Amino acid sequence: MRSDIEVMLGLMWETSFGDCDQYDVSLMAGYEMMEWFQLNEIPPVIDDGDVEVAYTGAAGTTAVLAENSSLTEGQNHGNIAYQGLTVRLRFDF
Repeated sequence: MRSDIEVMLGLMWETSFGDCDQYDVSLMAGYEMMEWFQLNEIPPVIDDGDVEVAYTGAAGTTAVLAENSSLTEGQNHGNIAYQGLTVRLRFDF
C-alpha cells in the first residue's frame, strides 16, 4: 500500500437566473496538488558502453540499465507529483 496527498484551494462563484431560477452558472478557480509517495519505479537510465536493454518503446526509444542495476525492495523509488491551476465553468438548466 502506498500513501498520497491531494489538496485543492480555490474560490467559487455561483448565480441563478431565468424564470424561477431555472438556469444556474458557476465559475470555480483553484490550485490543485497531488503527490504519490515512493511510486516512481522507472529504473535508472545510463548511457555508457556496458549496458543491457531494459525496454524498447514506441518509435524505437530504448531505456537501458547497467548489468548490476536493479530496484530492490525498500529502495527509495521517488515521488510523483502533479500541480497546477484548475478552472471550471458550469451551466445547469
